[in-house]
Amino acid sequence: MENIVGGSGNNAGQRGSVLITVMILSVLMMAICVAFYDYAKVSCLNNEVTYGDAKLYIAAESALAVIEEKIVDDTANSRIPPTIFTANTEVNLYDAYSGQLDEIHYDNVTISKLTAKSISLDMTDAFTGEKTKIPGYVLSVTAEMPSPTDKDAVFTKTIKRTMTIAKTPLFQYFAFYDTDFEVTAGANMNIKGRMHCNKDMYICPDGSLMYINSDYVRCAGSMYHMRKDEYNLGRWDGTVFMKKKGLPGYDASGNRIDANWSRFDNYLQAPGTYSGYDSNYNQDYLDAHYSEEEQADLPSPWETGSQEMWEGTAKTIDHGVSEWVPPDVDSKDALRDFDPALDEGRERYDANGKPDPAGDYTSGGEFHEIAMQSSSDGAAGGLCIIRGVDGNVRYWHDGVEIPSSDPRVAGLVTIKTTYDKREGGSVPILEVDMDVLSHGALKNKHGSADDPANRESSLWPINGMFYVADRTARPTEYDGSGNMVSEPDPNGIRLVNGSQLKRYSDAELASDPKKERGLMMVTQNPVYILGDFNVGAPESADITASNREKYESGTNPDGSALVDVNGNAAKKIPAAIFADSVNLLSENFNKSGGSNDSGTYGAASDTFYNSAMAVGNQTTGVLNSDTGEIDSAVHAGRDGYGGGLENLPRFHENWGSKNCFVRGSFVVLWRSKYARGKWSDARYSPPKRDWDFETLFESELPPHTPMGRTVGQRVQWEE
Repeated sequence: MENIVGGSGNNAGQRGSVLITVMILSVLMMAICVAFYDYAKVSCLNNEVTYGDAKLYIAAESALAVIEEKIVDDTANSRIPPTIFTANTEVNLYDAYSGQLDEIHYDNVTISKLTAKSISLDMTDAFTGEKTKIPGYVLSVTAEMPSPTDKDAVFTKTIKRTMTIAKTPLFQYFAFYDTDFEVTAGANMNIKGRMHCNKDMYICPDGSLMYINSDYVRCAGSMYHMRKDEYNLGRWDGTVFMKKKGLPGYDASGNRIDANWSRFDNYLQAPGTYSGYDSNYNQDYLDAHYSEEEQADLPSPWETGSQEMWEGTAKTIDHGVSEWVPPDVDSKDALRDFDPALDEGRERYDANGKPDPAGDYTSGGEFHEIAMQSSSDGAAGGLCIIRGVDGNVRYWHDGVEIPSSDPRVAGLVTIKTTYDKREGGSVPILEVDMDVLSHGALKNKHGSADDPANRESSLWPINGMFYVADRTARPTEYDGSGNMVSEPDPNGIRLVNGSQLKRYSDAELASDPKKERGLMMVTQNPVYILGDFNVGAPESADITASNREKYESGTNPDGSALVDVNGNAAKKIPAAIFADSVNLLSENFNKSGGSNDSGTYGAASDTFYNSAMAVGNQTTGVLNSDTGEIDSAVHAGRDGYGGGLENLPRFHENWGSKNCFVRGSFVVLWRSKYARGKWSDARYSPPKRDWDFETLFESELPPHTPMGRTVGQRVQWEE
C-alpha cells in the first residue's frame, strides 16, 4: 500500500531539498532587495544633497551679486550704512538690504544671513610694481533650504567674497555719460580728453571730420558709427579719426602725425558683425571710402581688430568694460517728502525750504546737506539760497539763516525772466550776481565797483558748496503708464558777472583747513550762464583768445599781477556746475545789437567758460522699425534727436563765426526733468566750438566732485 503522506524516501528527500533551496533563495533575494533599497536610499540622499547644494550655491552667489551692486550704488550716493566703513569686526547688513534679498527667488531657498567686515587688501600696481594697501570688504552670505525628506534637516551654504570699490572723479573725464553718448557735429570737431559711457556710443559727424585725441575711449555697451535715431536715413558721410594709444597726435609745431591715427569708420560695430558691415548686415556701407580690395584687408572682428587698429584706445563691453556708478538724480534736489521709516531724526523743512521740526520735507540730496552744514558743528558750511513756493527768497550761510535785510545779500539775487525759445517762451529766473557773491555787495549801487570802500564782506561758501533752487518750478510728471500728465515749469537760475570768482589764497587755506578753494554750484533747476565765466579777469577786461591764458594764470596782458577789487590775487579756480541743464549765453547777450530777454536773437560774441558741467540731457528717441517714425507710445527718451555732445550746453543766439571757448568736463547723469524742450538747430546758429578738458582738474578738482564707482578686486570661497 502506498504511503500517501510522507512519500517514499528518495522523492521526499528531493522535495525537502527543493524547499530548502527556495527558502535560501528567498532569503538571498530579500537581502539583495534590502541592499538595493539601502543603496537607492543613499543614492537618493546623495542626489538630494547634490541638487540642494547646487541650488544653495546659485542662490548665495546671486545674493552676493545683488548686494555687491547695491553697495556700490549706495557708496556712490552716500547711503551706505556707516558701520561698513568704521567697524573692523563683522557687522550685520541683513536688515539694511533685506529688501534687495527678496529678489532672490529659487524654489524654497532663502537668504538667512548677510554680513560685512572691513579689511585692508594688498595690491600691486600693474605698471609701477608699487605695493599698496587699499580698503576692502569681506561679504558673507548664507543660503538655506529645508530637506524635502527630513522635516528636521536644513541644508545651508555660506559663500564669502572680498570686494573693493574702485572710484574715479567724474571730472577727470572730458566726457562722462551715464546714458548713451552721442556726438554728431555738422562742423569739423576736435575732441581731447578721456571719455567714458555706461551705455552705447554713437560717434558720427554729419559730412565733416572729427578727431578724437585721447588714449581712453570706453563704453560699457557698444560703439557705432551712426546716429542713434538713424533709420532709412542713409549712411553718414563724416569721417572719424581716433589716435592710437600712447602715441602723440601732433608734433612740437602742432602738425598732426597722420601715422598715429586710424579711421574709426573702418568699423560700424553691431553684434556679431565684422568691419565693412552695417547694422542691417549690408556689406556696402563703406564702399564710398574703400574698394573691395581695401575692405578685404580691414582688421577682422571688433574684439581683436579694434585693438590692432588703435592699440588699446577704444574698448567696449566686449573688452570687459563695466559701468561706473555715479550719484543719482536726487543728489541735486533741494527737498523731498519726509519718510518716517527712513528719515526719523533728520532735520525737517517746510515747503519753502526753511527748517521746521514739523515740516513734511527733509533735505533731498547730498549737495544740499553740504551747503547747509555749519562750522559750529565742526564742518565748514556753504551757501544755500532757496526760493520757496510762496515766492520768497531765503539765504543760509555757514548753517545760519541770513535775513533778506542783511546788506551782504543786497543785489545778490533778482527775480527776472529770460526768453528761451526751446522752452516755448519767457522763463522765470533767479538771477545771481556772482560778483556780489565773490567780493561783497555794493553799499552804493551807483558807486564804483572797483572801489574796495564800496564792498561789504562776502557770502562766499567756506566749503565751496553753493546750492540754489527755485521751488516754484515744476518738473514734468508722468503716470504709471509713462504718459505725461503735466507740463514742466522750467524756472531757472541765471549766473551773471561771473568772470572773476573769489579765490582763497594758499595762506588762507593753510590758516583754515575748513576752507575749500574752488566752487561747486548745484541746483535742481536749469542754469543760464551769461557772459564770461571763471576766466580770472574782471568784468571790465577785454578778454580775447590771445590773452585768455594770461588772465587764467593770474597775469594781466602787460605781465603785471592780476588782483580782484579787494587787492587779492586772482585767477581761475576749479569750478563745476551741477544742474538740470546748462545754457550758454554770450557776452553780447542783453547788449545793444546782441540777443536779449524779450526774444530778439542778435549776434553773439566770443565768450569764455571755465567750468565742469554735470547736467541732464534730452536723449535721442528710437525710430519704429516698421514705420520709420519716432515711437511716441512710450515717453522715455523718444523725443527725436537729442542734439549730441555738441549741443549739450544749449545755445540761443546767432553765434555765426564767433567762438565758444569751454575748458572743463561734460558729465551727463540723467534725463532733464525741468528743461524738457526738444533740440532744434532752427533756434540758433552754432558757434565755433573750442572745447577742451580742463587740465587744472588733474591737480585741483572742484570741491565735492562726485565720484564714479565700480567693483574692484574679487576673491571668492565657500565655507
